Amino acid sequence: MTKSKSLSSTCAPVYVQTYSDPARAQDKFSLPDIEIFLVTMSDARPFVESLDPEMIGDVHDVCLADFVGWYWWHCLPGCLPDSSPMGPFQSFDEAMSDMEETFWYWQRDEDGKL
Repeated sequence: MTKSKSLSSTCAPVYVQTYSDPARAQDKFSLPDIEIFLVTMSDARPFVESLDPEMIGDVHDVCLADFVGWYWWHCLPGCLPDSSPMGPFQSFDEAMSDMEETFWYWQRDEDGKL
């Protein structure tokens, strides 16, 4: 999987699919259930307009620059997202780390092991 270190990277992927459970990545019949994506300034208005108005209020009252960055959300494998986007994060690595902390926390046993 290719990663971007910052928003300014010129070779950054803008969309990556991955797994909330790393063990599922080894199953050749398994589909990814996480999407990590970059919202740029040119993407910000349509992105903000697609969000739940209860989350952000009036679209015309928000600063679009506040929504630029890396996001992640959960999807049922092979389906549309079923969670709100989490972010923005300054880098792909930060978004990936937040996703791992969020999902791997719930998948640990009493001893803290995955």
